[in-house]
Amino acid sequence: MLLLSACNIGEIGSESSQPASDDQRVTISFAASDNQRDTYTTLAQRFMAENPDIRVAIVSLDELWDTVPDAALDSAIHQLRHLVSGTDTVLLSGYYIAPDAYNTNLLYNLQPLMEADASFEITDIYPGILVRFESEQGIWALPREFRMPILYYNKALFEQHNLAEPTADWSWDDLVDTAEQLASPSGNEIGTYGLAEQSQGLDSLMAFLQEQEIDLLGTPLAEWQLEQGDIQSLTTQMRTLMESGAISLSPIPPGQYDIDAPRWPQQWIIEGRMGMWSSNQFWREKYHADGSSEPVELNYEIGVVPYPASVQNLFQEDASGYVISGGTQHPNEAWRWITFLSEQPRVQPLLSEADDDIAYLPIPARRSLAEDEALWSRFDSGIREAYATVLQGLNDPSAPSTPRSGVSSALFHTVYEASVQTATNDGVTVEKALADAQSRLQEQLVLIEREPEPDLSPIVVAEPPQEASPDGTLVRFGIPTYQMGQMRATVQTFQQSHPDINVQLTPIDSDRRQIDIQTAAEATDCFSWSAPPQPDDLETLLDLQPLIDADSSFTQDDILGALFTPYQHDGQLYGLPYAFSVDALYYNQSAFDALGLDAPTIDWSPDDFLNTAQLLTDSEATDVVYGYVLESSIYSDLVFFLSRSGVQLTTGSGIDFRPNFTDPAVVEAIQWYLDLALVHGVMPEPALDYRRSETPDDSELTAAPGMWFGGLNTSYEFPQTVPLDEEESVESSEDSVQIPPFEVNIAPLPLNNGALTTDDFAVRGFHISAETPNPQPCWEWLKFLSQDVNNLRNELPARQSLFDDPTLVSQSPGAAAIIELYRDVLMQPSEPGATSGVFATLEMYWFFKALDDAIQGEQDLGEGLAEAQEMSVAYLECLNANEAAARAECAVLVDLEYDGFLVDAEE
Repeated sequence: MLLLSACNIGEIGSESSQPASDDQRVTISFAASDNQRDTYTTLAQRFMAENPDIRVAIVSLDELWDTVPDAALDSAIHQLRHLVSGTDTVLLSGYYIAPDAYNTNLLYNLQPLMEADASFEITDIYPGILVRFESEQGIWALPREFRMPILYYNKALFEQHNLAEPTADWSWDDLVDTAEQLASPSGNEIGTYGLAEQSQGLDSLMAFLQEQEIDLLGTPLAEWQLEQGDIQSLTTQMRTLMESGAISLSPIPPGQYDIDAPRWPQQWIIEGRMGMWSSNQFWREKYHADGSSEPVELNYEIGVVPYPASVQNLFQEDASGYVISGGTQHPNEAWRWITFLSEQPRVQPLLSEADDDIAYLPIPARRSLAEDEALWSRFDSGIREAYATVLQGLNDPSAPSTPRSGVSSALFHTVYEASVQTATNDGVTVEKALADAQSRLQEQLVLIEREPEPDLSPIVVAEPPQEASPDGTLVRFGIPTYQMGQMRATVQTFQQSHPDINVQLTPIDSDRRQIDIQTAAEATDCFSWSAPPQPDDLETLLDLQPLIDADSSFTQDDILGALFTPYQHDGQLYGLPYAFSVDALYYNQSAFDALGLDAPTIDWSPDDFLNTAQLLTDSEATDVVYGYVLESSIYSDLVFFLSRSGVQLTTGSGIDFRPNFTDPAVVEAIQWYLDLALVHGVMPEPALDYRRSETPDDSELTAAPGMWFGGLNTSYEFPQTVPLDEEESVESSEDSVQIPPFEVNIAPLPLNNGALTTDDFAVRGFHISAETPNPQPCWEWLKFLSQDVNNLRNELPARQSLFDDPTLVSQSPGAAAIIELYRDVLMQPSEPGATSGVFATLEMYWFFKALDDAIQGEQDLGEGLAEAQEMSVAYLECLNANEAAARAECAVLVDLEYDGFLVDAEE
């Protein structure tokens, strides 16, 4: 392959002096994640200006990942084949640049390209990083960055044990010997531990094998003999190390998770009971005591040292590099592109002045970039020495690379599990554990023989999609990253009929978290948003009504009138409804028929609902029958009944926004709902999920319920119930009772002959930024998009003309029934609801605490809501007084016993 590649290489590095026409340009593709698309688009434009004979097409890496076949998800080499079939070039983690793919059709050999490029200086690449992508046949990736796990150590413990501090030239045997001397077992307890690592010993086992030249991973699986002397001796050694605490094990049994367990091994590190630990863990330089969100400063000095040179190769996944697909038709041009990328500095500074977490940073592969970023001045001498050892190639280049794909790597765990089993289970001998592991291996081999071998046949990279005309008007359309895959197909269809408009999808997430509507408006020309805007958002949005009035092709009446209300303010329209969801009243038709009850109707009042629920309830039956139950959380059902009462949970807006929990009408309306359980007994006591330290214990249903609220395609399966379309009763779990199947029907919610309120449905719409220079192209795009059902997500379309769309009917067969329930009221304007988006803008922890205390009989509802009012007002005032304050910070400041989810979300 090396010779064949070299034959096709001319002089690389020379550039065209004259601009090439579109027909003359060579097109290569580069796969970038959607949230980095803008960055790479800018880089591509710079590159193309310098290389006018090349066009770089940015394709979606997220879309390639989304289309990986299920059968390939467990194999790095299968995933690699899928990726390099969809793009000429891509930046990948070392995990996916699998050694199994070297010298195959999947990856292009970069060594001949490097040698032919007079402008490429290989000496600018740290040799310790380059070696990770080298083999005897060539070089398979151009390194970008490297994360090097190093070891922290407790200097005080070393001094207490009279141990010399480790140096960069120490060996694996030195590390193990040190860990043994640091460990202090005392009976069944461990006083101090030697070494903690993320794998809980797996990497240590791999290092032992490598040190003793046992090539288990290189041996065909059918030839594995786990009971042989070398393996048995090694496993015995691992057992001894684990039992003594030299290699620490989590206190949580393998395969289990205990939310209440200590934050292993952070607590041991804080207590000064851990001798050495890896920097590539979640306990890097900030340590958290059990249950604390604040980092704890260690009261002892720590040192740093690299892993022994002979086992550095075990951490190959911490390097990343640019690869060229083995199926590219344009290797020279692809090489020029990835070389250009490798020379670019990071978009974000590698370190901020306040950044303390420096032990596991990505180090640029190029010396020139690392020096430009003034990285080394931030490290202390120990870290600098540790990195220098590895980056300069002072580690052992002869150590074999660890395979990161194929079944060998997965089945290697059988040996490791045997070691753990013997260390954590009394009475299990090493011989017995390995015999069991060998038996499991034989069983797995039968399954493995049925799996196809990796497809290493030649590939041809797919053509990138045709780009819109560069002369077209640019429209930056913002959507969450996870929606981009389907949206891309819609964009391509739109641009076929609108070649003068170039729609560019822009992610409106921050680290995959949704940002606020004002930030989205500032970053885009137009965007999709999952909820109506609040009053404070309106100044950032464009009034769409003038665009609608001027467009004779747009029929406003095609969109359901009720959906416009959340977007209308003072005669202006700030959003175009696209999709909505609304609950229906699901009911047990079998129970209604048995009692001779008429079906629920839209003119039912809350009292009619209660009366029927009482008739359906049988509290004296062996298995209690409830007339009404919650299908999921209390939120939507509670809000519905509050809206029927005409109350408002909040008042004002902006800095005047305040809770209205103490309004007697609010207290009365909430009490009416809670009394469904507490007084009338028609529903189980609701379990409120508002504390991060507690998981609510849902009531166990032992009989078919009478009524419940649910949306489109709602599952009919409650806890301990069965699918309704089965002819025979089925146990839902080993300990649950059998509930006979029953017939289910749907009816509208009890609106009491009133209109829908804005709380009764959720609506998603499109918006145009008030600052966009291109409102008309945005409108053309949004108008087109509003007629497409392919971007619905278990939702109903806002346009009536789409109700009978074949795609909608096939995707959501229950849509027609839901629509028919509400067609008349959906045509009419809706009314303001009780919450006005309060659950999205106010921390409701104290509100739900008041409800929970009332349910448990610990406090009167009115008194609890008064306390919730006081806490919520203080919380809002904290936020208003300090715009930079985190929500979690204000929550804890006003309530030292705060136990809500903001802390987890922001720590």
